[in-house]
Parts: sequence; C-alpha cells; structure tokens
Amino acid sequence: MQQPVLPASLAYVLLFFNVVLAPSSLMTAFLTQRGTLQTLCTIIMQLSLLLENLRQVLKGLFKISITEILLCYT
Repeated sequence: MQQPVLPASLAYVLLFFNVVLAPSSLMTAFLTQRGTLQTLCTIIMQLSLLLENLRQVLKGLFKISITEILLCYT
C-alpha cells in the first residue's frame, strides 16, 4: 500500500520556509546578533507593516497601483 507523501512533505517544507525563514525574521535575527535593540527591530517591523497596509488601502480606494502613480510623474 503506497501513500502520497510528496505533496504533504512539499507543503510542510514550503510552510516552514515561508514562516521561519521570512525576510523580516532573518533580518531581525541578524540585527539582534549585531547588538541592535529588540525594541528598535520591533518598531522598524511594525512601521513596515503599517506602510504595507496603507499601500493596500490606497490601492483599493483608487484602483491604481503605486507604480502607475509614479510612472505618471516621470
């Protein structure tokens, strides 16, 4: 009796890489090892998330991407 192990294993590996090895987690670990305060890392991460949420809201309101706005001014 054979069971399909590959799809489940692949999903687990992709989930691990997405959650544990996310760029923000890697950057936080790097900065912490360099002696940066954890509070500063948290503030930077939260500011980044806030800006991303603001971008999503503006994109939804105006139905236009930030790239298209920047291309209008060049």
